[in-house]
Amino acid sequence: MVGQEISDVKISTVLKIVTLISGIALAALAIYKFTALGIFDARDFCLTCYYIIFGILIALSEMPCKCLMSCTSFLGFYIGKAIFCIFLGTIVFNKGNAFFLILAVAFWCEGILYFVLACSCKSKLVNKDDEETDEVKEKPKEEEQNGFKSVDLQGSGADNSSAV
Repeated sequence: MVGQEISDVKISTVLKIVTLISGIALAALAIYKFTALGIFDARDFCLTCYYIIFGILIALSEMPCKCLMSCTSFLGFYIGKAIFCIFLGTIVFNKGNAFFLILAVAFWCEGILYFVLACSCKSKLVNKDDEETDEVKEKPKEEEQNGFKSVDLQGSGADNSSAV
């Protein structure tokens, strides 16, 4: 059981790095498309704008940015990120450009791996550290509300809060 959790953490870390790189690559390719004047109609213009916005969004979702996650909370879950990566793969798919085709396949693979992580991990959250720090912050508040603090009078390390 512990081996599977360690394996999930390694896969998750590698997947975060690959997602960050592919998001940056998508935004960079779209900016290059703008500068190279490779936009011929309104559809290309809109898609290129989407590529830039979504590439930056998926790259920033791998960073610890709470303001972004409050607006796009679905990216905080493995299943949400899986669906978004598959969506990105479908809009990036273009048979005419090899770079966009490679990115589409990469996003599809990332989406499938995020879906596997969503099905196999105990925690469905992408950033587990944020939730742990919130729990640690909540504990002292509960003790302050009681007005009591449990004190170990015998030095045994046991919690004697029921004896008080």
